Amino acid sequence: MNKEVKLEEIVEFVSGFAYPSSKFVIERNKDSIPIVRIQNVNSNENNFVYWNHDYKKQFIVNNGDILLSMSGDFKVIRWTKGMALLNQRVVKIIPGKNINEDYLLFLIDSKIRELTKLGKKSIINNLSIADLRSLKLVIPSYSQQVNLSANLSKCLDIINKRKSQIVALDKLIQSVFLEMFGNLKTNNKAWDVKEFDYFAKIDTKMTKDFQLYEELFHIGINNIEKNTGRIIDCIKVKDSHLISGKYIFNKKHIIYSKIRPYLNKVAMPEFEGLCSADAYPILVNDKVATKTYIAFLLRSETFLSHVSQNSSRTNIPKVNKNQIKSFKGVLPPLKLQILFEDKYREIEKQKAKLIDAQIEMQAFYNSLFQKAFQGELSYKK
Repeated sequence: MNKEVKLEEIVEFVSGFAYPSSKFVIERNKDSIPIVRIQNVNSNENNFVYWNHDYKKQFIVNNGDILLSMSGDFKVIRWTKGMALLNQRVVKIIPGKNINEDYLLFLIDSKIRELTKLGKKSIINNLSIADLRSLKLVIPSYSQQVNLSANLSKCLDIINKRKSQIVALDKLIQSVFLEMFGNLKTNNKAWDVKEFDYFAKIDTKMTKDFQLYEELFHIGINNIEKNTGRIIDCIKVKDSHLISGKYIFNKKHIIYSKIRPYLNKVAMPEFEGLCSADAYPILVNDKVATKTYIAFLLRSETFLSHVSQNSSRTNIPKVNKNQIKSFKGVLPPLKLQILFEDKYREIEKQKAKLIDAQIEMQAFYNSLFQKAFQGELSYKK
């Protein structure tokens, strides 16, 4: 029978040590050990600092240990980066008897989600060991823990496999581009080089008539994924609560985010709508270029280097129209661009299927996760 317990009754907590930063070593040597700081847990960063002095064995972290960050965006992970030392505000959680490690990982993640969903941000931001110890949980039998964690892990494996396949297709597209057009920076295939105005124009037609466009979609710069240009989570104009003027675009336009150009947000919408005034709709001259090729050109290191050198504002880098227009880019023959666009679209079709499958599995995982930790599952195999 399931039993309610406090977290401190089923696990042991090991709080990290406050190693003095003045003694940190930046470059690793044969005697140094990495220190696990909050950023190494929260964002999975690999930029460690190192420790060359004495330490207590209780603060050692090994592969497989469960770690929880206690500041910022709280995150629980299983450590995979070798022997290290536990820093302050990071906690190692050791499961007790009859507690499955995989289940414990999911369980703690569920409690963090629960507090966040309830709007208890102040609790999350100031979570202490005492708060953790007193968390009340309902723990199923060990066999039920194993069964549930196995099912959740299978879902995550499928999701991660889909993500890897999507990344592989993105790399394939880049490989095809490089094979067909060469290095754009060195122009090793000696293509023509043209001014921006020759192959495209910045087409900024603004409107505040949101009622006229209410059934169309609005693209904000946060709706454009960096580097890939994938459009995510955009909603209709009528649901966007827009106030300031927006630019009109259609499926012929490229949407280029002029804010923080280093994020490389270049989208190719296949629909019409409105976009943020922090982006430029760019209309390609289809007599000399394709939308797809120019989008890849705008994502290239060549263009990124150009706008980064010329962007204004110290705090928030921003590119203006003249800075974009001053760019000169490699322009291969139109027939070759069209051939690349055909190959790109075929790969994108495969990618779209994988993205749909990933979204479907993510929804199933979220549903299973929620039901599991709200007591809505029978735990039967």
